[in-house]
Amino acid sequence: MIETLPLRSGATLRYPLTATQKGILMDSLVASEKGVNIEQIIWQFDQVPDLERLKQAWQSALESFDALRLRLRWPESEEPWQEIADSVRMPFRVIDWSTVTTGQSVNVKRILAEDRRLGFDLFQVPLCRVTVVSIGRFRALCLWTIHHAIIDGGSYATVLEHVRSQLEQPARVLRPVAQFADFLSWTQQQQFHSGTGFYKELLAGIDEPTLLPLQIDNTVVAHGTCAACLAKVPADITQKLLERAREAGASTNTIVQLAWGIVLSRYACASDVLFGATWSGRPNTVEHANDIVGPFINTLPVRVQFLPDQTVREALIALREQHLASRPFHHTPIHLIKAASGLSRVAHLFGTIVVFEYQRFHSILGARDVRWNRDYLASYSQPNYPLTLAVSGNGAELDLELDYDIALYDRTRAAQLIAEYLRVLEQMAQSLDQPIVKVRLQDDATYIGLTATEAAREIVAQRPCPVFTILDGATRRGDSVAIEADDGGTLS
Repeated sequence: MIETLPLRSGATLRYPLTATQKGILMDSLVASEKGVNIEQIIWQFDQVPDLERLKQAWQSALESFDALRLRLRWPESEEPWQEIADSVRMPFRVIDWSTVTTGQSVNVKRILAEDRRLGFDLFQVPLCRVTVVSIGRFRALCLWTIHHAIIDGGSYATVLEHVRSQLEQPARVLRPVAQFADFLSWTQQQQFHSGTGFYKELLAGIDEPTLLPLQIDNTVVAHGTCAACLAKVPADITQKLLERAREAGASTNTIVQLAWGIVLSRYACASDVLFGATWSGRPNTVEHANDIVGPFINTLPVRVQFLPDQTVREALIALREQHLASRPFHHTPIHLIKAASGLSRVAHLFGTIVVFEYQRFHSILGARDVRWNRDYLASYSQPNYPLTLAVSGNGAELDLELDYDIALYDRTRAAQLIAEYLRVLEQMAQSLDQPIVKVRLQDDATYIGLTATEAAREIVAQRPCPVFTILDGATRRGDSVAIEADDGGTLS
């Protein structure tokens, strides 16, 4: 149980950081780039709005949602904590391009890049800002920049709805039904250490994260600057995936994760793989949790173990059972999981993570008010992982986005990876009763043309790892044994 922090004289109530906030704070402080863990949301207007009214609408959002006013603190010799500031002004900047007639798209990209490079002082409030760009006589872009220490993707629609309502009806009083402080109070009553036993058992026997051997150069470290590769799962394939999930009593999220496990297993030459997955963190917490603005999500381990002759259906059911068993422990701090596992000495538990959303914020908004469908909405993020697969529902289709660190992966390899992932989903949509070993990463034409070395990757790893994998492991483990011969001899 986390004890309530004492109050200072004359101060507002202090709360410990959640497990997710603490991880985000640490990652952001050590990141080489200031833009890590920052989200940029663009909202395009077909006509330039009343800028003073828009400013007041954003100020109203800041005053209405306590999470947007969180102030982080980390004094020396203390654990980090946070408080909710009472009086805060939303940073609001206007850039006038009303006389510019060419090159707008290039300049918008530049504005985004410059804005991201500004980052945030993590110990100042607020950890968000608004920039309005007037383009020509009739169009305007509203850029909302936010740090994930105070908000997650499940909150974007709520804030944007509030801003639009206040922009159109400034006199209307909107009060949230619940606040992030309610969730923070709830966390102080929980026994999160109870989840470490579950994850210790889940991760038993694993002593290193599963990595993708696709780096441009194995000697290069993470850069912190990400690019993205996009793809869509066609509507017919998406519909079949939903049907297959229902057949197996599983969720779309489980299918998404299993497909990624298959891709990882082929590239890592391993039948036992580990990656991270994000969970919303809202169910079974406080009342009206889905309406609260704040950072709820947690990233937790997912382990997929493929057995000889196992079918896709059998693997899917096994992963579903793991998901069900993990539900009571979705708020377990990742640092406690890491400390209790055999990966306590490695820098990171995961080499890759999977993010699944049934609907992105713009789809949620469009379903609530058709006017949002006429507006252009987009978001740009910079995850703190080398490779992040984001899958989200978008009407009848699934959107795929692969965010990759440009120092570790090039665009060609990222495009290849997302195409292979899509290929796995297509085969799963056709049948769940095929053996895992028969699921291919390539289409038939490409597969026929593979060399013997490349084709070997198509076999689930019930065979020795290739030499480069052994040598890479030996390099990372120093004096540890890399190869052991039948006669007892070893090579480090």
